[in-house]
Amino acid sequence: MRKHLGLLWPALLPAGITGLIQLAPAALRSTLAYRRTEVLEGELWRLFTAHLVHGGWGHWAMNALAWGVLWLLFAERLARPCLGGVLAVSALCVGLGLLWLVPQVSGYVGLSGVLHGVFAAAALWTWSDRPWLGAGLLGGLAGKLGWEQLAGASAASEALAGIPVIVDAHGFGALGGALAVGLCAAGGWWRRRLTAPSG
Repeated sequence: MRKHLGLLWPALLPAGITGLIQLAPAALRSTLAYRRTEVLEGELWRLFTAHLVHGGWGHWAMNALAWGVLWLLFAERLARPCLGGVLAVSALCVGLGLLWLVPQVSGYVGLSGVLHGVFAAAALWTWSDRPWLGAGLLGGLAGKLGWEQLAGASAASEALAGIPVIVDAHGFGALGGALAVGLCAAGGWWRRRLTAPSG
């Protein structure tokens, strides 16, 4: 029972934090959102905090549900110290990707880009011990991202979110998740080298 509770709180925490922020005054939420002009003027925190803000309750519910599903599917793989790095690197990659490569996007909010990073990380961690399943998950993710680049966001997703869906954020987030897994693996390898007994 204690083990299951220990795995449950990370599933509830993001929904709780983003829900509380959604209750905050609009002026506060505006200071957290990604705004290209303000980031270029030095408000760099927006590269991270934008992912905690949502366009409305429908948008929030969609991302909270997606996080919950990810956790139900991959709790054992995601419950590791590197998850914090996956979240941070995915968030940064989304923000910098939009800033540098998609200058026409003037604003962005939401957790969906980071969620794609979490999915990518879970797929790679699955690949390490169940290659066929991991490859299938990565193939499905690549197919979704490719389809979004060709066809754009689905009308249903945009209707539920209540704002335009920035599909480029999904790709940047997935790349960030993969990068974080690589950095985590490299860090583990380096720590093992440092602590290995010398002969």
